[in-house]
Amino acid sequence: MPPVVAGITGEPIADSDTEETWDESDVTVRGTRRLSRICSPERARAYVESYAPADRHDVSLRDWQALAPVIRPALASLCVRDSAVVRQMPVHLDALARIGAWVLKETGAVADIRDLLNPDTINRWVVAARTAQEAGSLAAYRSRIRRLAPLLWPDCPWSHQQGRVARRKPQPPYTAEQVARLEADCRNQPTEQARHRAEVILTLGLGAGLDGRWLPDVRPDDIFSLPSGEVCVWVPEPDRYVPVLQKFAPRLLDVKSRVPSDESLLGGPVRTNKNTVSHLVGRIKQPGAHATDPRAAHPRLNPTRLRNTWLVHHLTAGTRLPELLAAAGLQGLNSLEGLLQHVPVSDDALANIGRVARAHARR
Repeated sequence: MPPVVAGITGEPIADSDTEETWDESDVTVRGTRRLSRICSPERARAYVESYAPADRHDVSLRDWQALAPVIRPALASLCVRDSAVVRQMPVHLDALARIGAWVLKETGAVADIRDLLNPDTINRWVVAARTAQEAGSLAAYRSRIRRLAPLLWPDCPWSHQQGRVARRKPQPPYTAEQVARLEADCRNQPTEQARHRAEVILTLGLGAGLDGRWLPDVRPDDIFSLPSGEVCVWVPEPDRYVPVLQKFAPRLLDVKSRVPSDESLLGGPVRTNKNTVSHLVGRIKQPGAHATDPRAAHPRLNPTRLRNTWLVHHLTAGTRLPELLAAAGLQGLNSLEGLLQHVPVSDDALANIGRVARAHARR
């Protein structure tokens, strides 16, 4: 059992015997629906053979007619060699189709799969498409193609230095005034169930830094009090105990007392669908809330911003990084770098730096 973090208080689906064919409504071009159904080489090959972009995502039918003779045989050859490629065939096919459509526009022809896997080509595509897509999405496509490249082209020159894709800017924390508006929205929900769910999302987000990755899995038995009086939440993946900020501890215990021990704290059976919290947040009534401006006095409820508010609170309070990283389930500092601009500089710390500098100058 993992230790309590100190210093932070206050399988793929089995194949069936039924032959299956694919159409555009069965699996989206981006491969984000029913991905786990592609769990055999036969189904993966069937998906590749029946793929049609339907003029979406910058890939026209005319583009695909030119690209199919190159991409289809290349991906089909992997279906018997690599189970990971089989499971993720829709997203790999989508990535190659997108870069292929761009290469067609640039050069007029694609004669070999290597034309799509060259690192110079990929980096030029990233730069050209940056104005039309999020940097994070472009980096994901490039990473996916880089993983595919050695399988399709064993001698691919991917030791080439990659052009840097700008890191996605983190969502800002809520201000105290914005949190007050969110608290009021929580209290004014039209039903008891809606008020309960909003309270769970707020208290676990602001009090323990949990967002949609963990919220659906928390059960009443995962919340407990220590002899010291601190309230903790056990969280999986990675397994850890997260001390709840003292301000939210009584509210979380009250929520726990109203839910059966075998149910999710959000109500109903424990669910692992990553979209569960997004659906619940979308149902929360927030009349007058601004949907897009993070600086608005009355913002929309966003679990990621709740988590970032929790992180900034601990950074401001001076919580040691080893304990904060462990409680937050973070492996490194990348997620915190973009939040440092929201952490005020301590006057005492500045004064201490000045004293050290003056002492060093007198040596």
